[in-house]
Amino acid sequence: MREEIVIGGFGGQGVILAGNLLAWAAMQSGYEVTAMFSYGAEMRGGTANTSVIISSDPVGSPVVLNPTMALLMNDGSIEKYIPQMKPGALCLINSSVCRAAPSGNGLRYIFIPANELASRAGEVKSANIVMLGCLLAAAGVAEIKNMEQAVEIYFKKKKNDLIKFNLAALAAGFSYKL
Repeated sequence: MREEIVIGGFGGQGVILAGNLLAWAAMQSGYEVTAMFSYGAEMRGGTANTSVIISSDPVGSPVVLNPTMALLMNDGSIEKYIPQMKPGALCLINSSVCRAAPSGNGLRYIFIPANELASRAGEVKSANIVMLGCLLAAAGVAEIKNMEQAVEIYFKKKKNDLIKFNLAALAAGFSYKL
């Protein structure tokens, strides 16, 4: 198994956090993992993306040229990554924010109202976690228990409500009808 995943959005959407959580959960699930992060100079609103490779074999380079999966949080990421995707790739799109609705290109698209699901879970800023839950349900690139543990560890030093909200967001994404 080898999945090359990109997570794209703008600063403030938790794209880098999503990549870190995914990488950690995949490692805890027994996979070889590399991750690479990139963001613009702006604090919020600039571009941000993460590339994560999850493999059952050693990974020689963290560079992702033709992703097999994508979590796309804004229209700019759709424009950037859809043309790069490997044929048959899975594209999860945050339909709460993205106005572009790509189709065709030999890709599989799942549109997820991530902001609405996150808001119902208690925190609209957890849309990135909703998207991770959907990715785990759709592709099984990490075990849900390991992602739950990653969320608990990351948010441990923050407010306890954040653990609760993010675990609820993860569950909402994981149980979303794909």
